[in-house]
Amino acid sequence: MVNEILSMIKITSFYIMGLLGFVLLSGATFGQFRQISPVTPYDLTCVHFADANHGFAGGLMGTIIRTTDGGDSWDALPVVSKTTVNAIHFLTPDTGFVVGESGLFLKTFDGGTTWHILPASSTIDFTGIDFVNKQTGFVIGHSPEGGLFYKTTDSGLNWSIKTIKDDCSERDFVTGFECDDIYLMNMSFLDENNGIIGGFAYNFNYGKRPFVSKTEDGGQTFTDISPRFKQSEWFSGKEIVAVDYLNDHDAIAIMNTGDGTDFLLISDYRIKTFRSSEMDNEFNSRGLYFNVQFLGRFIGYFTGIIDGHSQIIKTIDQGNSFMFLNPPTDKSLYAAAFTDVNTGFFVGQDGTILQFKDKTNIVYHYPEARSGYFADPPYTMASTKKSMTSTQIHVYNVDANNEDLFEVIMRDRHGNEIPVKRFKTKIYSDEVRMKVKTAELSSGTYFYTVIYKNQTLVNGKIDRTNFVKN
Repeated sequence: MVNEILSMIKITSFYIMGLLGFVLLSGATFGQFRQISPVTPYDLTCVHFADANHGFAGGLMGTIIRTTDGGDSWDALPVVSKTTVNAIHFLTPDTGFVVGESGLFLKTFDGGTTWHILPASSTIDFTGIDFVNKQTGFVIGHSPEGGLFYKTTDSGLNWSIKTIKDDCSERDFVTGFECDDIYLMNMSFLDENNGIIGGFAYNFNYGKRPFVSKTEDGGQTFTDISPRFKQSEWFSGKEIVAVDYLNDHDAIAIMNTGDGTDFLLISDYRIKTFRSSEMDNEFNSRGLYFNVQFLGRFIGYFTGIIDGHSQIIKTIDQGNSFMFLNPPTDKSLYAAAFTDVNTGFFVGQDGTILQFKDKTNIVYHYPEARSGYFADPPYTMASTKKSMTSTQIHVYNVDANNEDLFEVIMRDRHGNEIPVKRFKTKIYSDEVRMKVKTAELSSGTYFYTVIYKNQTLVNGKIDRTNFVKN
């Protein structure tokens, strides 16, 4: 099944209707990317880092590659099987697992130099693996009986197996129509108990509908929380290609729509259901999406094909707006992994590997919060005067005492850095106000980063779409 999806992805005649308002590749900037020489000609479908130095990627024809120097160089590992590797996860630089099609299930104790074959039926296509600690892990896939969910609590020595199906009676679904078959393609686990799995339900006569299910007891039971669509929409082939926790009570799902623009689904509080994002994000485009990586609640990276080109888009506000990063390749990018909030790797078609650096990312962890005014993470707002000559940037919950040590970096929708002049900075008890010159900026959305003492404090945006120059 996954081979068929990848084959569809590589169709060169595939064309997607364009973005409204601008051309993606105009003014492209590649300064944040470094393209690494491929070590395999085969597509890479997954990537995972055990720590900042040791990373692994896998793909077609049983390909597995490894880095031991933080991604600067990669080497091919022995091929055990010619079947596709769909997911990879390492508990330590030495101990790791690989899963894939036709029952591919491998474990290594020496960093991939040798592999041990774990028993699994050749009728199973494994699509994902994840561990929340060194003992508890999960594997998902599909078999002739439906969706499969594996769980281990002893570092992979033993696995329990569960078949995932719709609860038709509870959701008022129609047996044999809406509960025909479940394909699990992706998952995200918050801890040992709380997890989300996604993919699609399939019926031979009617097509697909997106499928999302949640567990709160470590996989003993699952509750269907799929977004609802009319029967007439099944033909368009909607499927969930990525799910991700943003925190312990919010999650997002990425949906390939077949048609339309509602690719981003947002959960309600406590993740009881998903709905299409109602945010006015000015992002009106059909696209084919492969992967999403969120760093905390607001910052996320999406890979896919947009306007007929391979693209990475970034959000700093949970999908309210997007920045187009224009990677220095037109090869499809199928997977991503970040070693920290500023360094990531994107892998994909024909062995493509991109290293990505973004010093403007910052993710706050509430247990590290301070007391008093600064108990919450910093947040920001920006307001532009009607004359458009200047914009006031407000940053709250900031403990600062030196006005001269602030810096503002601004980028446009393409990720290009724009020189900005800061008129003045004023520090108050729990707020910093900065006035920057914006007279030369045209109508549109711009992104800014506030840095203090060479450390990123906060990211924000300036929306000038409602302003028109006289």
